[in-house]
Amino acid sequence: MPIDELGGHFLGSALRIVGRVLLELLFELPVRGLGYAILSRRRRRVREDDLACVVVGLLFWAAVAVLAWLGWRVFVAG
Repeated sequence: MPIDELGGHFLGSALRIVGRVLLELLFELPVRGLGYAILSRRRRRVREDDLACVVVGLLFWAAVAVLAWLGWRVFVAG
């Protein structure tokens, strides 16, 4: 039975590491990083871990999604 516990702990740790890497690649860089880049052009004091960076990054990607959908409706489906 100790081998089963060891295997379970190893698998849980490996999945946790993979999850963290995916979180960094899919959320931290495109959302928070882009929000920081946009805000740093406007304000002098911006920290990378501000909630405002996340909000601005999410708003930017929401605008991109809406514009892509509208472009598809006009040029492809219309």
